[in-house]
This record gives sequence, C-alpha cells and structure tokens, in this order.
Amino acid sequence: MDLFRPLFAATVTILSATWAPAQEGPPSRVLFTNVDVFDGTGETLAEGLDVLVEGNVITTVSADPIDAAGAEVIDGAGRTLMPGLIDAHWHTMLIRQTPEQMLFGDVGFINLLAGAEATATLMRGFTTVRDMGGPSFGLKQAIDAGVIPGPRIWPSGAMITVTSGHGDFRPLSDLPRDGSRPLSRVEELGAAMVADSPDLVRQRVREQLMLGASQIKLTAGGGVASPHSPLDVSTFTPEELAAAIRQVAAGEPYLHPAIADMVRRRHARQSSLPLSFDLTPRELEVLALMATATSNREIAEQLTLAEETVRSHVKSILRKLGAHSRTQAV
Repeated sequence: MDLFRPLFAATVTILSATWAPAQEGPPSRVLFTNVDVFDGTGETLAEGLDVLVEGNVITTVSADPIDAAGAEVIDGAGRTLMPGLIDAHWHTMLIRQTPEQMLFGDVGFINLLAGAEATATLMRGFTTVRDMGGPSFGLKQAIDAGVIPGPRIWPSGAMITVTSGHGDFRPLSDLPRDGSRPLSRVEELGAAMVADSPDLVRQRVREQLMLGASQIKLTAGGGVASPHSPLDVSTFTPEELAAAIRQVAAGEPYLHPAIADMVRRRHARQSSLPLSFDLTPRELEVLALMATATSNREIAEQLTLAEETVRSHVKSILRKLGAHSRTQAV
C-alpha cells in the first residue's frame, strides 16, 4: 500500500485542481512542477518534468522550467503524474445501491447515491467510464454541465435483455406479461428493458439511441446479479441480435465489442447456415471492426480502404444479416 500512496496522492491532487464547472472566459491554467510522468505507453517514467495544462488540454511538457505567468502552480514533489484511468465496464447508477433499493427505493435517493459514487469514482483516478447499463443520462448531463464532479460518461442507457435474462429483475408476480400490463419498475427507471422479438429489440435500441446512448448493451448471456439467468444460458436469438446490429450500424455509433463475436458464435450453435452469414473475408474483417470502430472512416483507415468501399461492405453485411433473419423465420 505504501508503494501506491504517492501515486494516489498525486492523482487526487490533480483531479481536485483540474475539475471545475464550465465557465465563461479564458481557460484555467495549472502548472505541475517536479513530477515524474507516466504517459500510458512506455514502461518507464520520464522524471523531473513540468507540465502545463490549459483548460482540458496538456499544452507543454518540459524538462526545463515553464514560464506560465498567472497559472496555479502545484508542486508534485517527485510524485507520479499520469493520464486519467478509463473503466470500460461500469454501472454509474447501479454500483452503490443494493438490488432492493433499485427495486423498491426512493428514486431521489438513488440519484443522490449515484452522484456521490460518480465523485468518488473520479477521485479514485477514473476520468472516463463506459456505463454498461442504467439510467445514466441525467447524471452525465449534470457532470457535463459542472453541477457535480464526476468522470466523463459514455452511456448505454437501459441494458436490453429477454424474459428471464440477465437484467430481468421482475418478481414472478409480474408474470405472465402482455400488452395490457405496465412496464416493470426497473424498466420505468430505465435500468433495463425486456425485449422478446426482433421488432421489440429494434424499438428498444432506437429508444436508447434517441436518449443519447453512445453504445448499446445487450445481455446476450447470463449474469451473477440476476435471479433467473445462470452464467451458461443463451438469451437472444440470432434474429434478435441481428436486429440490434442493423439498427446500431445504421447510425454508425459505437457498438459494444462483444456483439459481433456473439452473433457469430450464436449463429454457429443455432443455425445450419454457414458461420459467416455468407460474408466474404473482407466483409468479416469489416464486421469485426464494426464492434470497436466509431465510424466508417475509422474502419477505412484501419483496413487502408476508401470510405465509400467500407460503406458498401457495411450495406452488404446488413443486407445479408437481414436475409438470414428472413430465412430463419420461414
């Protein structure tokens, strides 16, 4: 523990100094002196540096003193300065409360807990989180507006699940379900949405994108936190997964990395058609990158292709996925 205390102290000091509500006027200037810099890429520290931060941008890193008149000066005293950490799987709204509080607790208290946890997350050194399910849009808005300190949030919105799947916290008394019954509490809160057909999956994906989701969370397997979904269960059908992929790819937002691989593996188990959905080798490469890339341009750069060529491949992939769904439905 003593080994990490200097690093932790430096991280907390930096976060406290650099986070501030949005405001008019010139950007704030903070000069860190006498710090050892870990840049996140190398295996060694660059020792004895000064670092100038203007607003949210690191503008100067130098072994020589930096002239920054008017800047707030923080003496690092030889501590380590490093980039903010990123948590790729976080539940901003769900992590601090108990399942009972989510199901039965006061909504205002739940939101206050989430705000406190967001601040604690930032002070642990995490400046960005990818929220993998939960109603985090309001908290993200509050953080972005400077209402409370917290990390940048990439929200998924409600995790999309199936009846009895990971994320279905409904009590058995809520069954059977039909169109005459209201949404469950978890669905009303926006923590999870139950979708049992390609059309419902498509609708729920569209809703989360409309709310501002930067990626979509599908609970395509079981989970330890849900009462009716052992870890080894299969949930969505290939048609339901394909509906989600087509809808997400149509708008070119970020796609959760597990989805493309999950589609291929689920297709292999449940369909007699070829594993690749009859995709060409190049289309398989594009499909794999669709799971991590943020745009067609990024895929084009990684594969050294023209953006229009990638766009044509994407259209072909979605067309073949759609044909597969129609074949399976016959």
